[in-house]
Amino acid sequence: MAIRVREVLQVLTRQVEAAMECQVTEAGPSQGGVVRADWGLAEPTGTVGLTAAAGLLYLSRAIRPHEAPSEPSNEVVLDRMRLAADYLARVQRPSGRIDLRDCNYDSAPDAAFAVQALCPLIELGRPIRARSTAWDAVLRSVERFVRAALVGMLDGGFHTPNHRWVMAAAMTWAGRLFPDVDVQPVVRAYLAEGFDLNEDGAYTEQSAGLYDGICDRSLMLLHQYGGNSEALQAACANLTLNLHLLHPDGTIETGASRRQDRGQRPIPAALTLPYLMAYDVVQDSRFAEAADFLWARSGRRSRPHVVSPETRRRGGVLRPRVSVRLRAHVSRHRPLAVAARGDQRHGVPRPDEPVSAHLWAGRAEGRKDKPELLRRGPVRGRRDAAGGFRLPAPL
Repeated sequence: MAIRVREVLQVLTRQVEAAMECQVTEAGPSQGGVVRADWGLAEPTGTVGLTAAAGLLYLSRAIRPHEAPSEPSNEVVLDRMRLAADYLARVQRPSGRIDLRDCNYDSAPDAAFAVQALCPLIELGRPIRARSTAWDAVLRSVERFVRAALVGMLDGGFHTPNHRWVMAAAMTWAGRLFPDVDVQPVVRAYLAEGFDLNEDGAYTEQSAGLYDGICDRSLMLLHQYGGNSEALQAACANLTLNLHLLHPDGTIETGASRRQDRGQRPIPAALTLPYLMAYDVVQDSRFAEAADFLWARSGRRSRPHVVSPETRRRGGVLRPRVSVRLRAHVSRHRPLAVAARGDQRHGVPRPDEPVSAHLWAGRAEGRKDKPELLRRGPVRGRRDAAGGFRLPAPL
């Protein structure tokens, strides 16, 4: 099936409605903020999400008036955006950066995530600035927030590998929108490190279920707004790798991940947009099919970023229909898919068995539905005197 703009906008509308239900409307310090349920606190990230999604819904009505849902009304959408923008102005630090309230304070990477989410509103919203005074006021607030965050990123640090590319992409995109801010020296310094892919096409974090989508989107933005061909090649290498990690139910293999998705079976909906973006450039039909596949398997709960500036250049279908179909089973040797933490090692040793095992020095753990993997599978090792399972030295 093809991803249709009308369906995407319906999902976007539901996300806006859900976020508005969590927005504080009563007067007070948290007014306008979106409450994160597990914290019980209003916080910037969710508020940026509401602002971005509501703005895209408003813009879609201007760009595609016959396809976008009419409720909630523009008056309600703009009023909630105004409240959210006022909250963001209050919680943005003097540096321009924001907080992830449980761990990252005065955080440049979290500012970068916010900038990536809000840049489409500025890019698409400036041409219709005169549409209404309410929209113009909201857009000015978003512009002030993004410009301040952009300045804050120039001398802000990061603390995980994917943050380099999130920040470099955010600075590149926002730098195009605010050319008076000279971002190029900082962006060049980030890119001078080179992209952290191994020969398999895996990033340092090897996080197929979570951070690959973030990295791939950022690298595609670096290509789109910065003309970086190496970023395109790196993103396509990782997207190709992930084709081999997808399961028929839409989940993805995470046995080699070094992040919190390791051992889980998520549906990587965040890969949908990078697959679409890459297909637009390289015309690899597998990428288009993967985007359709993830959209269908995720129950159409993809992130609001699926509506991007590219949407304005398309018809009612986000991509042409292609004939290729993803394979249900693949075999690919990934010799580098091994991660280590302390004295523990885990990985995806061989593709002969379409199931991954998590391997530790001292014991082995197989999938619950494939316990026989430890007895007959492709894992090669030896038992120690205590009965533990030892990996061979070459691995």
